[in-house]
Amino acid sequence: MFTCARCNNTCNDGAKCSDCNQFLDFPCSGITEAGYRRLGDRQKTWRCNTCKTAGSSPRAASSSQITEVLNEIRAFRSDFLLMKSDVQETSVGIQALNTKWSEMETRFSDMEDRLIQVEAKLSSIPKLQKQLDVANDEINTLKSENNNRDQYSRMNNLEISGVPYYKGENLFSIF
Repeated sequence: MFTCARCNNTCNDGAKCSDCNQFLDFPCSGITEAGYRRLGDRQKTWRCNTCKTAGSSPRAASSSQITEVLNEIRAFRSDFLLMKSDVQETSVGIQALNTKWSEMETRFSDMEDRLIQVEAKLSSIPKLQKQLDVANDEINTLKSENNNRDQYSRMNNLEISGVPYYKGENLFSIF
């Protein structure tokens, strides 16, 4: 009792292929029961139609295999070409990123230089503030002293009003 490899029917009797070792019932095997019985000892070398076709025409089998291989190579080639274009696009993208990265590095370097300059100027602000405070105190002192001197110099000044003035007269002689 076996199951036919082609039609999956359960059978009591059939032929066994010597190449693929599959059991086939007589209708699927392509041989009659009487013909198979007449083979006698040659039943051990009997082959099914599939194995006969593959074995009897090696060129046909190899031709189909070559066709399959060529198809696979073509598919691989098209996949490779797609990958190649993807790699080229990626390469262009990476180059653009590298360019942008270089620009960003330059900008950051410039910003860092400016920041260093600003920090240097900021660190001098307290010192300048102290100098400004000292200068303002000194200016106020000098103004006060100047005002006091002006007041002192005018302390003995006398102003006379109501006396007519004529052109060419000497006030000191008149006084």
